[in-house]
Amino acid sequence: MNSFMKDLNTTDVFTIKLVSKEELITRITEFNNTEVCVRKPMCMIQTQNGVGMMPWALTAGSHEHWINTQHILTISPSNKEVGSSYIQSTTGLTI
Repeated sequence: MNSFMKDLNTTDVFTIKLVSKEELITRITEFNNTEVCVRKPMCMIQTQNGVGMMPWALTAGSHEHWINTQHILTISPSNKEVGSSYIQSTTGLTI
């Protein structure tokens, strides 16, 4: 796992690129050698007004999802603009 994950802060926003080519914007609540637990993951979508976000699992009954690390290409901290948009989309707070 990446070195920045050692000091994981569950309020940080991360970008996860999956082998399926999906790009998730999310918070990471837990991780181990084989899985990463994400909270309220959003995926990037193309809209008429540019790029937007939508929930990754529209019909899921939970906000947390475990993803096997075999399905993850990379994890990195999201840039500030994307992180702020994610927070606004998932909490309604403007940063």
